[in-house]
Amino acid sequence: MTTEPTYTMQLQSRTTDGKTNVGKLTIDNIQYNLPHAVSKLAGSYNITATPLDGYVFDHWELSGGITAWSTTSQSTTLTISSDGTLTAVFKPSPITYILNVKSSPMSSVLISYTGDYVGIERTDFEIGPKTSSFTVTLTAPSTHEGYKFSYWQLGEANMGKNRSLTVKVDDNKRELTATAIYIEKETAYDSGRVARTVIAGVAFDILGSAIIGRMGLNLPRLITGSASAFFIPSIAGTLASGIIDLALRDVIKDYDQRFIVSSSFGIGVSLFVALGLGAAFPPLGLGYLAGVAITVGIGTVASYFLGKLG
Repeated sequence: MTTEPTYTMQLQSRTTDGKTNVGKLTIDNIQYNLPHAVSKLAGSYNITATPLDGYVFDHWELSGGITAWSTTSQSTTLTISSDGTLTAVFKPSPITYILNVKSSPMSSVLISYTGDYVGIERTDFEIGPKTSSFTVTLTAPSTHEGYKFSYWQLGEANMGKNRSLTVKVDDNKRELTATAIYIEKETAYDSGRVARTVIAGVAFDILGSAIIGRMGLNLPRLITGSASAFFIPSIAGTLASGIIDLALRDVIKDYDQRFIVSSSFGIGVSLFVALGLGAAFPPLGLGYLAGVAITVGIGTVASYFLGKLG
């Protein structure tokens, strides 16, 4: 009985920057650490090179009775007819720079960018990979469907409320992620906006107080002269309305509904204070209450429309 001869195949690797026998080779689903000598019958075998981290496959080097269908494919078929050596050659991975651009909590937001690269794309997308460091300025739209821009996030850092963000991708961090954070329009009602509406309401309270106070309603001279009989209850109501608006902003997200509740509370506070003044100054009667109602109405309407603009 004739025994088929086997041949020895020396498996090894090298890198273009001087390392030897790194990575692994797989022949017909059997993986070998390097270097390694295997005995094989004459024939064809499937082989794959697996580089170590930071490297990529470059080419095969063959000697003796070993040939390959492709010397540039990481996975190929080799044929052995006698002893030989198979060497996988790896090279360092190219340095690349990538900026991932995303949006949250939704995607498909149209983001423009200028600088070393210029374009406009919908999230989520990548600028890169590039072979050199780069700087771009991202600009997000103020609104998207039912959402309002809130802030940019770079990695885990809050970069502020400016819709434009300049990002440099360099050797300090070769891959970055910038995320445009949006919130629902109904919840985008902050204390600053409330403060503006309260200030507007107060300004118009003062205007209304001056007008109504000068009409003269048989009031004590001190009160009529300063118009404080109208100013005090109306300002109390305006401030109370603002406080309730802030307290309810996470409970009642619709602006109109929340304004009805907060302004109703504010009007109630105004009338309560007015009735207290009326009790303290008996000459103050129904005409006075009507004047307070007009003054409060002026401030409330001003607050509402400024709030809608905010």
